[in-house]
Amino acid sequence: METGSEITLFVSHHSSKLDVAELVEKALAKRGVKCWIAPRDVDPGEPFDKAVRDAIEGCTAVLLLFCAQSDKSRHVKRELILADSSGHPIIPLRLEAVDPRDLAYHLADTQWIDWIERREAVIDRVATQARQYAVLSGNGDVPPPPARVPERAAFAPEPASRGGSGMNIWLIVLTVLALIVAAVAVTWLVATRGGQEPLLASSEPTAEAGSEGIAADGGEADEPDAPEPAPPEEPAPAPVVEPPPVRPSGLETSFNCGDSTRTAEFLICGSPTLAAQDREMALLYGRAQAAIRRAGGSGQQLRQDQRAWIGQIQTCNTEACISQLQQERIRYLRQRLTEGA
Repeated sequence: METGSEITLFVSHHSSKLDVAELVEKALAKRGVKCWIAPRDVDPGEPFDKAVRDAIEGCTAVLLLFCAQSDKSRHVKRELILADSSGHPIIPLRLEAVDPRDLAYHLADTQWIDWIERREAVIDRVATQARQYAVLSGNGDVPPPPARVPERAAFAPEPASRGGSGMNIWLIVLTVLALIVAAVAVTWLVATRGGQEPLLASSEPTAEAGSEGIAADGGEADEPDAPEPAPPEEPAPAPVVEPPPVRPSGLETSFNCGDSTRTAEFLICGSPTLAAQDREMALLYGRAQAAIRRAGGSGQQLRQDQRAWIGQIQTCNTEACISQLQQERIRYLRQRLTEGA
């Protein structure tokens, strides 16, 4: 099915999500990526099972439109088994906020891409991943994505992401607190200055006294004791409000920074160096798995090693710790590829 420099994704979906599959196909076509969708693309008279098998074997990768129905679909499960046996990677695009149960085994080592909010950036990420897999499969003449004309009609208006809405709320709270603190400070300054001026005036000599400090009756005037100025009251310190960790945007990683919950994930998403090493590690891991499958292996041992490494890096609380583990993993995967995985 894949010819020359053409990039084609086999779209595995439940029949109830055919309209979503066609919507995703149109968006990917604008980015130079074709889609094969059953039963629409099955030729007349061609056996259905043969058409699906040939399409999976000839595709760049399998794009799974994951939802509650597809998790329980026997047809979707067979398609993922064919993809795994053919050595083709699976790109899971999650349409609903549900976790896999029947398909959990096939998706254990894959990185999710959420399309729950149907954002254009998610389709860009799918197209980028397809191009990376095309390069890994040996198709080096992958064309660049075509120039896009801004168009929003195919998608619903882009809502703020879950991480962005939380950050906006905190910004509003911090702004209100800053205004309150500023108002208290101005009020205190005005009140302090107003209380000091009478004290300064009372220490001036009065007009009734002579120039030499003599009273009007000729006697010496007693100088009244000036009252001690009261020290200004110090305002109560403003409450310190620490904003929550901000999920940075614009750094491409192998996982969705918008769903970050661990310290290590926040650090990777906030560091260009760690994000670049994360992408390189994920790319090398995909190449190693592909090499193992081409050699007839299952890749189960490498998959277990990868999970153990992920568990180790999630204990890091500093960028130095994460960087060291990433570099060690990158060197290990490079050595595996040199040895034929």
